[in-house]
Parts: sequence; structure tokens; C-alpha cells
Amino acid sequence: MEQEELLSNGVYSFCTRPVLLMGCERKLLILTGMLSVVVVFAMASILGLVISLVLFFLGLSSFRKLAKADPFMSDIFIRQLQYRQKVYLATGTPFEVNNHKYK
Repeated sequence: MEQEELLSNGVYSFCTRPVLLMGCERKLLILTGMLSVVVVFAMASILGLVISLVLFFLGLSSFRKLAKADPFMSDIFIRQLQYRQKVYLATGTPFEVNNHKYK
């Protein structure tokens, strides 16, 4: 009896790869672009245009570095803001009242 090959289907990389725009997260790039446009229209001068371009390209380079480290870093940072409590007290049951003061 011959040994049969197992059937397998590969996972395409384009299905699991994060969507990046110009090498950085889409939300951060759009936010930086909008901020740059606001600076241009608020200052309405050549100086405002220069400040806006510098702001945009500095943000773009830093967001590219962040996306290389972790493509979901901004989402993770926003999620961790929920957990601002310094100490999570351990209790035996959900019905136990813990009156002990920790320093």
C-alpha cells in the first residue's frame, strides 16, 4: 500500500499581512497629513508650508520605524490606555471584599 500525500492548503501572505500606506500605519499617516494641511491653511504663508512639510516628513519617517517594529503599535497603545490602574489586587473569589491597604 502506497503512502498518500496529505492535502494541504497554504495561507497566502497577502491575507495576513497588515495594510500599510507609504510604509506606515494608515491612521497615523492620515492624521499627520491632515495636521500638516491644517498648519498650511492656518498660517497661510511660506513659513507655514515649510513647517508643514518638515512636520509631515519627520512624522512619516518615525511612523515607518514604528511600523517596522510592530505594524499594530498605535492600536496596542490605545488599548493599553484602558489599563491605567497601577495595582490589580488579587482576590480569592469575585465575592470577597479586600479591605487591605497596599502601598
